[in-house]
Amino acid sequence: MEKFIFRIHRYDGTTKWVQEYQFPYEKNKTVLWALTKIKDEMDPTLNFTSACRHAICGSCGVRINGTSYLGCKTPLDEIIETFETNVLTFEPLQNYEVIRDLVIDWKPKVEKLKLVKPWLIPSEDGSVEKGFKQSEAEFAKIASPTACILCGVCTSECGQLNVNDGGYLDPFVLNKAYRFAVDSRDADPLQRIQPVLENELWKCIHCMQCVTNCPKGIPLTDQIAYLRKVSMKMGAKDNQGARHAYAFYD
Repeated sequence: MEKFIFRIHRYDGTTKWVQEYQFPYEKNKTVLWALTKIKDEMDPTLNFTSACRHAICGSCGVRINGTSYLGCKTPLDEIIETFETNVLTFEPLQNYEVIRDLVIDWKPKVEKLKLVKPWLIPSEDGSVEKGFKQSEAEFAKIASPTACILCGVCTSECGQLNVNDGGYLDPFVLNKAYRFAVDSRDADPLQRIQPVLENELWKCIHCMQCVTNCPKGIPLTDQIAYLRKVSMKMGAKDNQGARHAYAFYD
């Protein structure tokens, strides 16, 4: 292979266009390396977001040839092998409003995140002075969901959000709801369960794309199943999703 060919979807707030960049192939480089090279050496007007470069901040999510990736963690060689081409089309993550080029607006998503109160509501078993104790098993329940870095890849890949962004909660929001609902230190799991139930919890279409593409391997669909199960135990059985589940069970 002699060169990379990047076709990047651009947007200046008014006009959209696709711009092509070409540069020599280099082995063992990441997607974020390539975007940084373009901005530093070829076109300083290109806009994208990044910070830590170590898969911690989650800010460099991008869509390549129709699939969403975390730029700093994704090797270009892997992308080329997957799609069997050195011609790569870059777009901003989908199911977000676009600000400039590959930069997306998180503000509407943060408002949705607030619905599930993504913070600890302390139980009476601990205090500021004494802290809280958790068993290894209790910690294990929150270890995986806590790994979420809010990269937005799950939202970009969500099939339900493609058609229902107004009512359905993003997968990372459901992850936060689950994370605090199962935390042994939390006093009020209901404040996480009720909002997701009221926002079309049962509308997940089980496409598994959120799980398949999550850079942290978080089992989001298992979490959704748990939230549904708990909602039914709480008595929320008179809805289409619960009735469907009971029909299969019966």
